Amino acid sequence: MPRRLVLPLLAAAALGAAGCGGGKSTSAETLGADCSKSQEQLSPNVCADPSDPKARAVADLVQRLRTRFKLNASIFGVWKGSDQLVTGADGEAMPGVPATRDLHFRICNTTETMTTTLLLKKIDDGSLHLGDPVSKWFPSLPRADRITLRQLAHSSSGIADYVSYEPWVKAYHANPFRQWRPETLIAIGTNQKPLFPPGTNWAFSDTNFMLLGQILTKAGGKPLGTQLREEILDPLGLDDTAMQYTAEVPPPVLHGYDPERGDYQDSTNWSPRWATYTGNMTSDLADLGKWVPALGTGDLLSEESHQLQVGLVNARGPGPFTAKRYYGMGVGVASKWILANPHCAGYNGVIAYYPPEKLSVVIYSTPAMGNSDGPNYSQEIFVRITRLLTPDSVPELQQRID
Repeated sequence: MPRRLVLPLLAAAALGAAGCGGGKSTSAETLGADCSKSQEQLSPNVCADPSDPKARAVADLVQRLRTRFKLNASIFGVWKGSDQLVTGADGEAMPGVPATRDLHFRICNTTETMTTTLLLKKIDDGSLHLGDPVSKWFPSLPRADRITLRQLAHSSSGIADYVSYEPWVKAYHANPFRQWRPETLIAIGTNQKPLFPPGTNWAFSDTNFMLLGQILTKAGGKPLGTQLREEILDPLGLDDTAMQYTAEVPPPVLHGYDPERGDYQDSTNWSPRWATYTGNMTSDLADLGKWVPALGTGDLLSEESHQLQVGLVNARGPGPFTAKRYYGMGVGVASKWILANPHCAGYNGVIAYYPPEKLSVVIYSTPAMGNSDGPNYSQEIFVRITRLLTPDSVPELQQRID
């Protein structure tokens, strides 16, 4: 299928089932061609803090695992507060073209971390309430009067995931350029048998976020991409991040490759409309390096809303969660790491924040020819990076790659 679940560590349990630069700050600069004076250039496209041996260790680990896991490219960064520990790009952006740190790529499910942040901003300003029923905007949808905005954002609505619906998967593979309408995809999910009564359990579903995006569009009176620009992207200076309603990825581009249609194909310009509101944003390493700490600290939200998004209150909600591992709103928490593990056609990644040490990690990878693109390889790289950075707090994730 074109995309795997966010945080598959939780999904199975729920139902039993260029170079370097930018210096020491993540403020406004982009990652250009040269390392700053305070950074050591470890290779043509890797820059590291020479005062911290963990920086070189992370870079060496990523480069080694990229080769071992048969990845076309891995773009990665680690920051401590506003200080850049290491950032780099290893491999090829496309055949014969070296990967660089300034490449743009699809960020897949990371989109949902921004969508839920926008929702919670509207909760803070009083224009929406988490208890609002879906029937307020879509009265004809099945069970709409029993499903709330809170349940959509938390994936506890019981609505089935259209992405895992086999007839849809076949249709997607038959024509990855098809311009899917959100209404069509929502209908596919909501017309299936519910997974459970609303609010009684947890199962990740893209349909939840597709529906939430439609509701935010209606409630805000503007396209969701415009609202995200005004309320999240511009305030944080994320100039290279945008919601894309076409197949455009701004240059320079990290090309994605996908074998799921029977051979190894460049998936970069496949239509993202099947993931509207859930995975159709593009960004780059520098912008994600700013977004991760904003998400992890709740920079744009009230403390109450921040806790609703990532706090322990979610461990006590529906689903088989514990204080060590749970899903919040568009984001998960594992061993104190606040994270998302996006995966879409041709790209897999992890964004993560560790509050005790103010650590931010970003990794995105693309599979090489002969690779299945089944696992989220960036997730496995991330776990091994945490063994270097936070050896006493290593997330226990479901997937394992030997």
